[in-house]
Amino acid sequence: MLSVTVDNRQATVILAPAQGGGWHLAAVREGDSDATYAGKADPGSLVFAEPQIHAWYQLKLVTVPPLNEQAQEGLNGFSSGYGTPGDETGGAWYPAPLLVGGAGAVLALVLVGGALLLRRHRRHTTG
Repeated sequence: MLSVTVDNRQATVILAPAQGGGWHLAAVREGDSDATYAGKADPGSLVFAEPQIHAWYQLKLVTVPPLNEQAQEGLNGFSSGYGTPGDETGGAWYPAPLLVGGAGAVLALVLVGGALLLRRHRRHTTG
């Protein structure tokens, strides 16, 4: 994943592993949200988005902490239904079943691959 500025507009280029080795273009997105939130991942966790509500989450071993306001609102029992017992305000983290599938899982994998590619690129250009 690489975030660039062209004509005063931010864009994120996402690469994915190609069959047989190498990389191919997976997506180009306006803005730098993908790179920004992927950079917030703790070691051993994944960052993924729920594009319908522009929410970003971090998937840890047994928790799914929200990374932005939209994610916190989405986890407050309205869309996902997961929260701490008796919590109606949307706390800082929520236990959730460890289920990842569909487009969210693909996006999470692309983000992880992109983050690794960006780290490799930074190491190569600075070291």
